[in-house]
Amino acid sequence: MRIYSDKEIEEKINKKIKRKKIYRFLTYPLILFIIGCCLSIVFQKVIYKKTYVELFGYKAFTIGSGSMIPTLEIGDIIIVKSAKQSYIAEQDIITFLEGEGNVYNVTHRIVKIINNEDGTISYQTKGDANNSNDENLVKYENIVGKYRFKISKLGNWVVQIQTTCGIIIAILVVYLIYDMSSRKEERELSREKLRHKYDRKEERKKKREEEEQIINESIKKARRHKKE
Repeated sequence: MRIYSDKEIEEKINKKIKRKKIYRFLTYPLILFIIGCCLSIVFQKVIYKKTYVELFGYKAFTIGSGSMIPTLEIGDIIIVKSAKQSYIAEQDIITFLEGEGNVYNVTHRIVKIINNEDGTISYQTKGDANNSNDENLVKYENIVGKYRFKISKLGNWVVQIQTTCGIIIAILVVYLIYDMSSRKEERELSREKLRHKYDRKEERKKKREEEEQIINESIKKARRHKKE
């Protein structure tokens, strides 16, 4: 086992301290970004009472029915993004608002694009698992976004996180993970210091034992010479 000198120990500890500073420098912006996203969700859901939240143009929805099985399952999280009317085509999956006051989010597939006499465009939609088309046509202004991708079976977690309590818990979890990580590195530095102290102690002990052995051997030789 190698025994480090005090200078080498100091250099190793200083290197770890530098790495820790770099780690903090890189993680602080990420933590602030996550907290900013959480606060944005709070404002949109609690202050502005939105039925959905939006970050950087993307919106997340939880699939709550089986009307789009097998393409989309109950509990899937889907990510949609606003699209220009010219980029919306038949067979695209869209999320749109319906019901009185447009408070319900529905995600269905476009089966037909209808050109109205007044020059506007409407969309006939249908759930993949449904036997018939949706009763009402969808106007472009009611389209929240065009389907981009899904995250399977994550819906229940996201629903919980989107509550005020869930967001506070999420922020606390992020902070605790960071705090525990920082403390872990500090504990490792302390353990390393103790280990090196122990190594030096063992080295001194071994040296004393070697010196005692040399002295004892010298005494034995001296006694043998006396007898001779």
